[in-house]
Amino acid sequence: MLVVGGGGALLREGIEATSAKLRVLPRGSRVRRLEAAEDARGKRRLRVAADGADGWLSEALVEAEPAPGRRLAEVVARRRGRPATRSRRF
Repeated sequence: MLVVGGGGALLREGIEATSAKLRVLPRGSRVRRLEAAEDARGKRRLRVAADGADGWLSEALVEAEPAPGRRLAEVVARRRGRPATRSRRF
């Protein structure tokens, strides 16, 4: 999976959005989904592994990795309903 949030994704220690902040994963970071659940407010959260870290983030900030040669901008644009802009290819 890839982080597609414009400002990246905040990785937290626990499932709740009030839990300790671990770090920000930049947009385009690859993560591996470990678990999915809802927090106390009913928001979908994922526990992921990325670069040796393990934590929780909002499901809305990640998407399945695009096919080879597809640009991250195309994935983000499709989520937002807009045309793609220039971006790096994966």
